[in-house]
Amino acid sequence: MLRLEPLDEHDVEQLSFCSSPYNKVILNSVGDVSMCCHQFHQLGHLDETTEVLDLWRSRLAKDIRSEMSSGELHPVCGKDTACPYIMGKREMGYVQTCRRNSFPKILEICLSDKHCNVGGETPSEDNPACIMCIRNFRQPEQPDLTEFLCEKAKPLMPYLRQLCVLGIAEPFWKGAAFDILERLEFFRYKSRIQFFTNTNGVCLSHKVALKFFEDVQYSDLAWSLDAATKATYLKIRRLNAFDVVVDNLTKWVRLVRECSSSNHTVSIYNNINLLNVHEMTQMVEMAVAIGVDKMTMLPTYDQAGVVQLGELVLCEKNVQLFIDESEKAMEKARQLGLDLEYPKRFDVVPPPVVLQGTSVCF
Repeated sequence: MLRLEPLDEHDVEQLSFCSSPYNKVILNSVGDVSMCCHQFHQLGHLDETTEVLDLWRSRLAKDIRSEMSSGELHPVCGKDTACPYIMGKREMGYVQTCRRNSFPKILEICLSDKHCNVGGETPSEDNPACIMCIRNFRQPEQPDLTEFLCEKAKPLMPYLRQLCVLGIAEPFWKGAAFDILERLEFFRYKSRIQFFTNTNGVCLSHKVALKFFEDVQYSDLAWSLDAATKATYLKIRRLNAFDVVVDNLTKWVRLVRECSSSNHTVSIYNNINLLNVHEMTQMVEMAVAIGVDKMTMLPTYDQAGVVQLGELVLCEKNVQLFIDESEKAMEKARQLGLDLEYPKRFDVVPPPVVLQGTSVCF
């Protein structure tokens, strides 16, 4: 989550149930711009003549914010059933934002969809990506726009409170995250910007961790393990690397504690499907044993029908199992004092979502 700061002199508080349209801008791997990964319709596309702020301050962006302030979802936000506000509560509250929404406070830059250590640039039957990865079902054909996106994003840096490096990718493979920090001259702003990313942890050796803590003063890293045992990890991640990742995470937590400050937050972020749902309680116990700050679990979804996992994902046939296991895991988390969050419901099967005339289900 975004680090809370006192209001800057150019900040105001805006009434809304969702903070993203007031604070967050996403530059995806093909150069499209949005405020949230659940928006199917983009604000626009970056090219040599279009800047990020042109789209951030556009009429569509203003309309989206206006709907949110009225307690409603704009049509570009209301078609993705993976959005927590489609089926969940919309609790109005105050969001910190720049006056007149002049600048975003959170920047997310997505790496190329081809950039991942699991499956490599072109996953195959002999070298597949993780089972829930879209790259197994749709081979990405795109140039690496990282340098271009950083050039477009650089003017936003003085106003940011959080920098996210994400995408269908592994940010620490081949040092991609460090390259972005360098291109954005992050060192100039590291005393006020929190760095956030999701990682599978395979590349985060002790040496890489030491470099990270030299370059980054505030961070929130979510480690995706998706398992509590070697056997399940191998089924889902397709790599015999469970022990490596657990060791890397354990050493990372130790380094954070040695910083003797609360500047760095560590969490485990697990996608839950039929292959690992029976390990949810073990996942909680492992998180406590390692010493992470928090844990997030959410059902694996099929990404607009592209990821074809059939009855491995939450569906009518298995929903009771997901309910039972999620309740047991939450009870164990309460007993052990772990901050466990379910951002998406395990007790309700999402309804189908219609995209361009085709019915698909998350």
